[in-house]
Amino acid sequence: MAPRKKTEYMLKPDPKNPNRMADGDKARMAKSLEEFGDLSGIVLNRRTGLMVGGHQRADVLKNGKLEIVDLSKPEPDGTVARGHLDHGGRRYAVRVVDWPEEKAHAALLAANRFGRVGEDDSALLAELLAELDDVEIDMELTGFSQEALAELLVEELVECENDVDDDPRPPASPVSKFTFPPRVWLTQRDAIKAALSPIIESFGGTAEWAE
Repeated sequence: MAPRKKTEYMLKPDPKNPNRMADGDKARMAKSLEEFGDLSGIVLNRRTGLMVGGHQRADVLKNGKLEIVDLSKPEPDGTVARGHLDHGGRRYAVRVVDWPEEKAHAALLAANRFGRVGEDDSALLAELLAELDDVEIDMELTGFSQEALAELLVEELVECENDVDDDPRPPASPVSKFTFPPRVWLTQRDAIKAALSPIIESFGGTAEWAE
């Protein structure tokens, strides 16, 4: 049998990722990872029989089949078994730990918290979402509804207005046209008009809305 080809990989950040995390939050995340391990997937606690992480994943993957194999010895973070949840022909990683209830609850809070701690660079996020909409990706796959996407893009325009107000220098080239992704405009045009009209009027401008 021919030996398997070894592929070298690197953990290279994508420059288009809009999410940013403060140094203090990164330090706390590192401490949490060292104590609890990775909490981003489905994590079960053998001692209590309850889940630690992945509650929402498990809810949408209900009726899946668990296949778990015990480890020969526990890992430093308390992991005692690993396996997967088989659902619809796809496998989702599952980790089993053996922790006292108080530690499991601390890990549960960490799993929830670190999923929300980072902040998005709104300009990068709006740019990336608009880019995906242009190539007709199903936008719900990103976790954003059409309403949330429209709200985000309006917020980005408001931030642009505030930046102009804070800068005493006149803008080099005033924005005369802004195009929303087609599907966002078609489904949310009334909300967009209502949100943007007062901003445009504050600049003494008028708007021509495409139908």
